[in-house]
Formats: sequence, C-alpha cells, structure tokens
Amino acid sequence: MELVSLIKQTAGLENIYYPIRNVGVICKWIVCLQNDDAKKSNQVVESTVMLEKLRNVFKIAVIESDYSELITVKDHFWVDISPFRKQAIIRVKATVMAGVNMDSSSVNIFEKEKKIVLSFQSMPDILSIDHQIDYYDLQQGTFNQFTPEEMTKLQTFAKDKIRSAAISSGLLNKAEKRRDEMLQQLELLFKSSGWKLEVVKVQPQYYKG
Repeated sequence: MELVSLIKQTAGLENIYYPIRNVGVICKWIVCLQNDDAKKSNQVVESTVMLEKLRNVFKIAVIESDYSELITVKDHFWVDISPFRKQAIIRVKATVMAGVNMDSSSVNIFEKEKKIVLSFQSMPDILSIDHQIDYYDLQQGTFNQFTPEEMTKLQTFAKDKIRSAAISSGLLNKAEKRRDEMLQQLELLFKSSGWKLEVVKVQPQYYKG
C-alpha cells in the first residue's frame, strides 16, 4: 500500500512538473520577445534620432553671402534720341544661400547593422536668393516705355545676374567644402553613438560663372 501510494504521489508530481516547466518556457519566451521588441523599439528610436541629427546638420551647413549689382539696360527703336529711347539703371541687393538640398538626397537606414547610408544625387546648389531691386534711374521716352512684361523680365534678369555673381565668386565650391566638413563631424558623432555613417557622393564639380 505504501509503495503504491508513493508511486501515485510521484506520478502526481510528474503531472504537476510538466505544466510548470511549460509555463516557465512560455514565460521565458515572452520575456525574450519583450526584450527583442524593446531592442527593436530602441533601434527605431535611435535611427529616428540619428536621422533627425542628420537633417539638422544640413540645415545649418549652408553658406550665406551678400551681393550687390548695378545693372544698366538701354533700348531704343527707330533712332536713338530721347522720345524713342528708354533706359533703366537697376540696383540689386541680395542675400544668397547655398548648400545641400536634402530633397535630392536619399537616406537608407540599416537598424541591425546600426548603419546609415547617405547618398547625394546632386552637388550643393543655390538654395535661395533673397533680393531687393531699386530702380536707381528709370528713363522712358514718349514713344518708348517699359511695359509690365518688360519690368518683370528686368527683375528676372537681375536675379539671374545675382545667381551668376554668386557662382563666379566660388560660393558653391565653399558650400561643397562646408558639406564635407560637416560630414566628417557627423561621422564622428555617429561613431560615438555606436552608429556608422556611409556617404555616397556624386563626382565633385568646379563651378564657373
């Protein structure tokens, strides 16, 4: 009787042990999943932070310069005398910003490798031209006056002259140099955070006016 009772008790313990062991395995599996999800979540947060740092860097990695141009436009028809002549002397003051257009670049994030690949599809370019035009001297003949369309063309022409002046001054080359300097700093920043930055650039250009 005692032997049979002992066997029954042992069998009962075995029946209890297996479910408990299974529960333990399931709990361990759940914890692993939670840890894995936490790691993935952390990686997503990290990659988002890295991407934001990347964008913020290129927001400040711009070159800004001021330009001033004096443009003279003359025109006449028939004969070059006052009633048939028109002339405009335009003074243009502008602030030009050059840098990297992030919209023309692509960013690929590899979270497992903790790597970001930045591919530039274009070189630094003129980002904005904030200009002001003053008509320093506007002369119009009785039979030859500036039309609204011509005034619009004058403004476009003045803005194009500023753009050419900016390129001739080497502004885009300076922007390219600034971009490379910022990339070096960015690589060090990413490295200190456990990330790697790889940069793919188009062939460098030397801008001429």
